[in-house]
Amino acid sequence: MTFKNILYTSSKRAKHVSIQVSYPDFIKVIVPNTVSVNEAKIFVKRKQSWIFKQIDKNLSKIKRSVDLNLSDNELLLYKTNAIKHINKLSIKHSLSFQSIAFKKMTTRWGSCSFYNRITINTLVSGLPVYLQDYIYLHELLHTRIKNHSTTFWSELNNLVGSARSLDNELKNRYYIPRFRNNNN
Repeated sequence: MTFKNILYTSSKRAKHVSIQVSYPDFIKVIVPNTVSVNEAKIFVKRKQSWIFKQIDKNLSKIKRSVDLNLSDNELLLYKTNAIKHINKLSIKHSLSFQSIAFKKMTTRWGSCSFYNRITINTLVSGLPVYLQDYIYLHELLHTRIKNHSTTFWSELNNLVGSARSLDNELKNRYYIPRFRNNNN
């Protein structure tokens, strides 16, 4: 059997061929410069049963892709409501920010710059409201604490209750699709 989503990448630093299987069935093969692509393909064929096990393990996590097909009006409504809500949270918890922006990001749900500029992934709108709040408060707290130290997690726990379990739920149940065609 051949795999559809397989990417071979050459690496100067790699010493051995390695395989990474990410959700749900995207396969990346890291190939040292000293190994040919044909040798790497033979290696992948030998490791087929391991790859299938990894794919099954990924599928068993029941992660949900958060992908949106919002109209421009729906997206505008989400952004407007989110800004109002984030402002309320900001005031309630005394966490001020410089500005807020929304855009599609491929690896993060949100970010906060050194200058307290918060960016929220538009895909957050597809999450349950309690996870949206978690992300908003997570980024707002970064206006005060710029890292993920134990102090940060302790403060976040004070704001949301069980921060680590919410973080784990976000990581284990949802993922941001890597390849998207729309521009929301």
